[in-house]
Order: sequence, then structure tokens, then C-alpha cells
Amino acid sequence: MRLSFHHLKEISFYAFLTVGGLCVDLAVASLFVYAFSFPFFIAGLLGLLAGTLTNYFIHLKITFKSKNLKLSWDSLLRYAQTCLIGMGVRVGSLALLGLLTNFSAFLSFVLATGLSFAINFILTKFYVFRIFD
Repeated sequence: MRLSFHHLKEISFYAFLTVGGLCVDLAVASLFVYAFSFPFFIAGLLGLLAGTLTNYFIHLKITFKSKNLKLSWDSLLRYAQTCLIGMGVRVGSLALLGLLTNFSAFLSFVLATGLSFAINFILTKFYVFRIFD
């Protein structure tokens, strides 16, 4: 399969909108730590959950808007699974890069993040929202 301009545009749009969920994640985590004195770990978990839900709705209602997708518990569960798979890919990639290469930490982070991003995009499009175009 060849990457066309349409595909690159879709991937760029997905990446740009995903930053919205990241902002919600960091804002919620910071709010719970600094305003409510929650433990760091709990605040981070609440931020992650808020960011994940935000990204699910962003992709449902904006990224893949033209597909007229409907909210469902099934697709939300699939999105959560996708996020866990992406996290596993990132952590596994970092472990392998650390063991098998002499790459700098920054380069390893970039490579692992890029790989997990690609996996998340593919799974979100073809597994979560089942878009085959």
C-alpha cells in the first residue's frame, strides 16, 4: 500500500488532534496534584483516563467525522485496548532499544514513540472505528 497525500493528511490530522488529549491529561493531573493534593500516582492515573476519553471522543467526532460513527461501549473498550497495546509497544521498544543498541535515550524515546504512534493510528482506524477505505 502506498501512502498518498490523503493518507498523510489523515495521519497529520490524527497527530494534531491527539495533542488535545495530551493537554487534558496534563491539565487534569496537575489540577489533582496542585489544587486537591492528590498523590502523584493517582493524579497521573486520573489525567491519563481523562486524556484517553478525550482522545476517544476527538477521534470519534472530529478525526473520523466523515464516517458518521456512533458512540458505543464496544468502540470505547477497543480504544482502551488500543491505548494499552500502544503503551506495551512503547515500553517494549524502549527495553529492546536499551538492550540491543547504543542509541541515546532521546533517540530511543523518539523511535519508540513513533512506533507506538503508528500502531495506535492503525489500530484506531482499522480496529476501534473499523474504517476500511
